[in-house]
Amino acid sequence: MNSASENTSSLSKTTIWSRRIVLGLVIISFCFWGVSGYLNQRGQSQAVATVGEGRIGKDYFQQRLNQSLQQYGGKVTMGMLFKLGLVDQFLASLINQTLLDLEMQSLNLEVPRSSVERYIKMDPSFTDETGQFDPAKLKAFLENSSVNEGQLIHQVMTNVREQQLSAALVGGVVLPNAIKHRFYDKLFETRSLTIWTIDEAKIKIDQKATEDDLKGFYDKHKSIFKHPEMRAFSVLEVMPEKIDTQAAITEEALQKAYEENIHMFETPEKRDVQLLTLKEGETFDGLNPGKYGSRWIKLGMVSKDFLDEEIGQIAFAQSANTSSQPFTHEGNQKVVKIGKVQAKKLKPMGAVKKELATLVRQQAQEKEMLLLTQQIDDAIANGQTFEEIAAAFPVKLSAYPALTMQSIDESGKEHALEKGMVDVAFSQQEKEEGQFQESKDGKMFMVRVDQIQAEGVPAFAEIKGDVEKAWAHDKRMQAAKKAAYALVEGLKKDSKNLGQKKLATRMKLSHQTRMDLLQGDVLTGATVNDVFHLPEKTGLLVGQRKTGDWAVIQVTGFEHNQPNEKTETYKAFEHELKAALLEDMQRAYLESLNDTYGVEIHKDVLDQMAEGQ
Repeated sequence: MNSASENTSSLSKTTIWSRRIVLGLVIISFCFWGVSGYLNQRGQSQAVATVGEGRIGKDYFQQRLNQSLQQYGGKVTMGMLFKLGLVDQFLASLINQTLLDLEMQSLNLEVPRSSVERYIKMDPSFTDETGQFDPAKLKAFLENSSVNEGQLIHQVMTNVREQQLSAALVGGVVLPNAIKHRFYDKLFETRSLTIWTIDEAKIKIDQKATEDDLKGFYDKHKSIFKHPEMRAFSVLEVMPEKIDTQAAITEEALQKAYEENIHMFETPEKRDVQLLTLKEGETFDGLNPGKYGSRWIKLGMVSKDFLDEEIGQIAFAQSANTSSQPFTHEGNQKVVKIGKVQAKKLKPMGAVKKELATLVRQQAQEKEMLLLTQQIDDAIANGQTFEEIAAAFPVKLSAYPALTMQSIDESGKEHALEKGMVDVAFSQQEKEEGQFQESKDGKMFMVRVDQIQAEGVPAFAEIKGDVEKAWAHDKRMQAAKKAAYALVEGLKKDSKNLGQKKLATRMKLSHQTRMDLLQGDVLTGATVNDVFHLPEKTGLLVGQRKTGDWAVIQVTGFEHNQPNEKTETYKAFEHELKAALLEDMQRAYLESLNDTYGVEIHKDVLDQMAEGQ
């Protein structure tokens, strides 16, 4: 079985990774709803936080969290977010965005909608290979992200205003070149190293451990024998492929599916639209619209849904190759010009029968799966076991031995198991049969926790063999450390006949920056930092490799890296340095806004939400 330290490290990495992804996705979802939707909800619900004179309502906060989590298909639950402490972080991000929004309103930082639209049309995500705006890409983004055009425009407008605010914060801040060059040199200076790694396997321990030695070692190092909580559980999966839906594909069913989903087979009417904004007091020459040249903004071949509602109404009331009369929009006189018109097209039912059959099959399968899960729920309620259900229904029953949250059993073997199933198993009580969940591949599953092995340290007698191995390893590591220090002394004296060299393997690394070594798989971070404090060539130190082995590191080469301000590397470094400075200043600025507007987090309301999970 893996050591506790290895399990803890693996759990830490997995948890950090999952926290970052979940947090990032939920905060992105929040951003598209803007501030006006959740401030000033007086009398609607309890507040989770008060920001200035506004309040963030509990119902709204919960609703947005639920909407954000829908993208995970039930694999991430609200309870998991509370357990990981992510809800507090979501709320903090929301409060910071609110503070910035209030400050931008106070400073009257406004961006015209027309400018925002240009930002969107210039975004590489929405342009084709030639750099021209592609409305289809924007439409696909809006559909896939469950964001409407108004929310996107609001968020882009907010981003532009935040950029203006950031520019105001650091616009006059210039770091002297001497400081930037010092930073650059420290970041890119290199070391060449010779590393002698003491091979633990070559070290012999003559001392034999007594019973008292082992018990004393066990008592002193119980933490290394601590095992994580493990759970044995069974999984009942409904198998969609076992459900026969062929009989559902009738001509009547296909016709009904076609009529109910006709929008899937329609290509909406599109028009080549251009927009002109008139200058104050200017009249529009409808007989010679070409004279306005590049002032016409090309919106491309677009559907009505893509356009602003008012502009869309006017554009789609025009005939092909005509211009509208001037109309007032957002305080300006504007004119719409229509070029080509592509009529709405509808694929006939006969051309899409394959897609319709797939759709009918999926719908029938979903209906049968729902019926099946209800029948299984009833059977569970009537006292039937997983084993009895597996014999009576088209399901698969799998039993798993005691596993950690990383799906590792007592022998150290990792089981190929969907993480969502393990998460469910670790959220239930022993002998509890939970509710149906949906897996990544669309299967419905239910988990029964068969046994819980609590986190703890086994009794000495149970793991005496493991204690003896750990004791011997510890003695060899102590001897390896002594050998490393003896090797250092010998190298300092330039001894030619060093017995410690027989215990070591040598490797060389050339022209390594601090980042190269930190990201590499050789030395620990602490040892890398020590290496970069050693003087050139004369430096010798004892450090550890990432494997835990002791090693002697000698600096054999040292090279400063003088900056060339014209290179792409230096420009990238300068950009990152300015970004780090901006981040620090923004953090301090947010703290000052907190003091200016006032923020109060209602912990009791958050606790009520957590208890309800």
